[in-house]
Amino acid sequence: RKINHKFREEGRKFNMESEGGYFTLNNGNKIPTIALGTWQAGDDDIQTCLKEAINIGYRAIDTAPVYGNEAALGKALKANFESGSVCRDQMFITSKIWVDNHRAEDVRKTCLKSLEDLQLEYLDLLLIHWPWSGVLDFETGKLTLDPVPLSETWGAMEKLVDEGLVKNIGLSNFNVQLILDLLSYCKIKPAINQVEMHPYHPQNELVQWCSSQGILMEAYCPLGLGSVPGVQGPDVQKIIEREDLKEIAKRLSKTPAQIILAWGIQRGTRILPKSSSAVRLRENFEAASIQLPQEDIEKINAITTRAMFYGGWKSQGLPIFS
Repeated sequence: RKINHKFREEGRKFNMESEGGYFTLNNGNKIPTIALGTWQAGDDDIQTCLKEAINIGYRAIDTAPVYGNEAALGKALKANFESGSVCRDQMFITSKIWVDNHRAEDVRKTCLKSLEDLQLEYLDLLLIHWPWSGVLDFETGKLTLDPVPLSETWGAMEKLVDEGLVKNIGLSNFNVQLILDLLSYCKIKPAINQVEMHPYHPQNELVQWCSSQGILMEAYCPLGLGSVPGVQGPDVQKIIEREDLKEIAKRLSKTPAQIILAWGIQRGTRILPKSSSAVRLRENFEAASIQLPQEDIEKINAITTRAMFYGGWKSQGLPIFS
């Protein structure tokens, strides 16, 4: 299967495509279509979960220092590398810069700490986790802003690429306005913009615009399940429980979750589902090989319910996507 999004930049023509289980980034590097999300994955689950995921065929992991599990993930990666079940150059590992590490000197420190915890010599992808900077108290939910120019943060990340500590750099939770500003001064163009995306929050305009700029969109919360701890989630029917999606799934002999994930991939976005269940890990991974009929894609596109499940910015009074 092949999904193309063609765009032009300074007279050069690129093809952003999903083919053979990989997208091609705007710098020519390959990135697996599906990655294992690890937010809220406990240390006890990481070892078993990662081994199972690698055996199934996962070759990409998405993590972050704020998840609190990079050290456990590093031990699990090392065990799999040493057992020969997978090689380092076959894995694509993503980490992120948390909001209290946006200053240049802190960007480098947090990268080196992630490398130490993950027991790696380089990261395949490093993202700015959120476009605002400050200190967030997780117990009270209070955010104390400490504004840092994004140009300072991005410049420090570009230096990490120059040093060979990071292969690709990108963004998370950025809107068009913020990306436009960054494009005015960056030396290395963002390869990725990771945001919440699912049929209830498809972000169609952002997907279309980023594609036109050669920036691959990737979806966390691709099934529209869960919510931020301590934050009231939206009062809507679960996407996987919708009758229209159940009908599609039954007709194609798939699960509703597989239909949603396949829809995400076919619209040209990378997906980051998470699960500790061996059955669901396999089902999620197999979604990458499902080809939905066009009429089913149109049915999902026609869903009018709108809701966000991980809009963490709401609790801090920062309406980034409003």
